[in-house]
Amino acid sequence: KFLLADWGVEKFREILEKYPNSDKIGDVAYQLGEVYESRAYKQPDRAAKYYERSTQWVKGNRSDARLRAAVLYELANTSQLLEPSVTAGHLKAALEEPAGDQALRDHIVFRLSQSLAHSDQPSEAAEVIARAARGATSARARLRIQAEQFMWEAFRGDEADPQGRSRRLALLAESGCRKLTFGL
Repeated sequence: KFLLADWGVEKFREILEKYPNSDKIGDVAYQLGEVYESRAYKQPDRAAKYYERSTQWVKGNRSDARLRAAVLYELANTSQLLEPSVTAGHLKAALEEPAGDQALRDHIVFRLSQSLAHSDQPSEAAEVIARAARGATSARARLRIQAEQFMWEAFRGDEADPQGRSRRLALLAESGCRKLTFGL
């Protein structure tokens, strides 16, 4: 059974082979990544490779390509989390890109904190989240980021004030519930 996606893959590969110096090669690799990520193919490993190539070939780099590469890489290895440090590297690079969609940046921060924590770096995960909380622009994002921060701080072996964290968490929960209940 020949799929339209198969035809697209062949054409994209042909472009990569015939025009390796084109300024569009990064976009073609990105499109190939999307095809391999699609329901028709369901090949996250292969998709991640093309997203990674896209970030190497596109001048100015695409934050969403780096995020997709990291997410797909992690999805491909969910059972073992073989290379969370590689994922963290992609996400750090994505955060260095010029500010764009804040929701995307928040997602990158959450993913980065998870990758760092899975790399036995819960202190750095908590620090990344703490910086994001200070820069959060919406109350909802700030509340979610703070909750994530409390979680990573709880796993830190070097936490200086666990009782203080518990008090701050109780205050946050109380104020969050009040805001949700009364719209304050």
